[in-house]
Amino acid sequence: MTNCAICKIIHGELTPPGGILFQDDKVILHHNLDVNIFGYLLVSPIRHEKDFENLTDDEWVQMQAATRNAVQLLKKENPSIERFYISSFGELTPHVHFHIFPRYDWMLKDPDVYFEGELDAAKLFCHFRQKLKQYIDKANLEKIEAFKKTLKSKA
Repeated sequence: MTNCAICKIIHGELTPPGGILFQDDKVILHHNLDVNIFGYLLVSPIRHEKDFENLTDDEWVQMQAATRNAVQLLKKENPSIERFYISSFGELTPHVHFHIFPRYDWMLKDPDVYFEGELDAAKLFCHFRQKLKQYIDKANLEKIEAFKKTLKSKA
């Protein structure tokens, strides 16, 4: 798919910040392209598929394993990550993928992420995706590259 950003990454036509973090014959894991939040990852099957119900059991298992391993390592090395939001929408990119979005403690200080006094996870996700949509700065790129080395050493 020529208009699919994930397929472009898989085929080497587009390079995510820090490059591909993990890839096997079933899945790919990489940092988000343009939101300057360290640890905001995407995991996808290698095979172009737009519908979850068409994924193979092996693709599901590998996506879950890659997600779990990345989350465990990120959380261990970054105590200010309080939790992860894992979601999928598939509206802009017609290729099954999960957003692995870290919720840092500093995000909770922003009053725009609350609804009727309660933290609204969907609002937080959208708010910071918009607020920090920009190039990946040098500090976060260095963190991504270090994370990639750590992730590979644990594989």
